[in-house]
Amino acid sequence: MAQAAHDTLAALYRSQKLIFDQALADDLLRVTSERQKTNGIAFGKQIAAAILASRVGDGSEGPEVHLGVDYSTSNLPGHWRQDPISRIPIALGAHWGACKPFVIKSGTQFQAPAPPTLTSAAYTTAFNEAKRFGGDGIHTATQRTPEETFIGVFWAYDGTPSLCAPPRLYNQITVHIADQTKLSAVELARLLALVNVGMADTAIAVWESKYTYDFWRPITAIRESDPGTGPTRRGDGNDATVGDPTFTPLGAPASNLVGPNFTPPFPAYPSGHAGFGGAVFETIRRFYGTDHLGFTFVSDEFNGVTKDNEGNVRPYMPRSFSTLSQAEEENGQSRIYLGIHWHFDKTAGIAQGRRIADYIFNHAFLPDEGK
Repeated sequence: MAQAAHDTLAALYRSQKLIFDQALADDLLRVTSERQKTNGIAFGKQIAAAILASRVGDGSEGPEVHLGVDYSTSNLPGHWRQDPISRIPIALGAHWGACKPFVIKSGTQFQAPAPPTLTSAAYTTAFNEAKRFGGDGIHTATQRTPEETFIGVFWAYDGTPSLCAPPRLYNQITVHIADQTKLSAVELARLLALVNVGMADTAIAVWESKYTYDFWRPITAIRESDPGTGPTRRGDGNDATVGDPTFTPLGAPASNLVGPNFTPPFPAYPSGHAGFGGAVFETIRRFYGTDHLGFTFVSDEFNGVTKDNEGNVRPYMPRSFSTLSQAEEENGQSRIYLGIHWHFDKTAGIAQGRRIADYIFNHAFLPDEGK
């Protein structure tokens, strides 16, 4: 397993090969039988080569597209546009939905249903929730509690230095639970395969839905809600929403960076965090056969080392969960507390991730395979 992991990682992240080389060397030192080591290395190389060959031409190697260069956004109400605060100039993952999945048949197989219309009661409720709880508390007032602010940051992992993207967080939780339940190496390998392939296919499906529906983020929607605002000056057409042309969300935390928090540079619906969480926690539920699996976890956002965007070290703060569903729900809700997602982003994302996890659990990495 160490050799297979090394070879696949080194192929994907060539600039970090020396790190993977050292990790492999450390692992191989623990294998005392030269015969077992030689055979294991050969088998690991064979598996890695087969996996890498199977992914050639899968669509994952295309460059990110740049706004105003090779990607144009719509000026119409309801459509995603660039974050006016961070001005990040890309449409992240614009073509990811066309990638070849690992187990599901296509990015559209489990496509999310259409989001609510701008004049619907569901949209109005979600609008008011995001406006009420999502403000930064400095430029925009908020009713968010200190604990809810903590929750928003706890689950973030928004691609900043030393944190990486959300899948790292969910792998940390999975391994933590596996250690807690004392899984064998073979059981852990199966669980990690299910979890990571689940997240990989969920990412493809969620991003396909994101760019299909192209739904705007709260910062754009709240600033452009009223007539006379936005590029078309039309507002959102909903008399029940009241805009704020200077609405500033708490935002995805710019951890270990200097600069403003930000709204992620891609459409809102459905939520990627919620989708990943739905896939991961449903997989763990299916694997253990129960939702009642409590755990206490320390997010690297609050590990006593990570700094906020003003250079302050955040404290070491563990958080406990009594069930997987509690963690799954809080993970999705965290994005609303940051002011970067809607309630329906959360519910659709969780549902989409769960459906994909169930499909993969029923069709791949079955426990009797290879016997």
